[in-house]
Amino acid sequence: MPIWQFIVVVVHVFSAIIWIGGAIFLALVMVPVARGMEPPGMGLMFPRKAALRFRGIAWVLLTLLVVSGAAALESRGIGFDRFTEDGFWSTEIGTALGVKIVLVGILLVISGVHDFILGPRLAAAMQLVPRGQQPPVSVVSARKRLIMLARLNLLIAVSGRGDWSDAGSRRSGLMSTRWSSGRAIRDLASSRFRGQGTRCMPTSTNSIVITASTERVMIPRP
Repeated sequence: MPIWQFIVVVVHVFSAIIWIGGAIFLALVMVPVARGMEPPGMGLMFPRKAALRFRGIAWVLLTLLVVSGAAALESRGIGFDRFTEDGFWSTEIGTALGVKIVLVGILLVISGVHDFILGPRLAAAMQLVPRGQQPPVSVVSARKRLIMLARLNLLIAVSGRGDWSDAGSRRSGLMSTRWSSGRAIRDLASSRFRGQGTRCMPTSTNSIVITASTERVMIPRP
């Protein structure tokens, strides 16, 4: 693997780990701790400030995920030109990629609504609550809806990673099978033409030509 492909994979994986890990920490640690804070208004303000701090980091990580994901596809011969090919979206890798793109689109929309619409509205409503007083029911309900939206976004992110990983595993298995078949052909050539220089060349007719110094044989490609 070329070094630039390795860097792309590392950036993609670590961006996903940091973003999903941060979201899990906010949902499973920060929010439950904030519920028990006194006065009640502090329990609303503290996770809000933490979420604002993480929001900028999260959007940088999302950008890195999209860019590195596109670069990783391009490095594997799946560029934007492949998207218009007949039958591409009905293949296994095309279907998995289509699901991935839809999930990423939904994720970006939910993140935008959460961070730039519902979040600022809740922050404005919380500023109207006098310090030390119990927030009104409308503010508490808005906070719960915001938390549920964030957890839904996290669930979509985890589902998207799992779907792509499964497709990648299947693709890796297919590549491993092809590599093993190619090695078997080379072994066959070596045993049949022992002591002669052999060369295996694929053809456009789904076969492989084995050329030696004294003989030339065509066999079906596995």
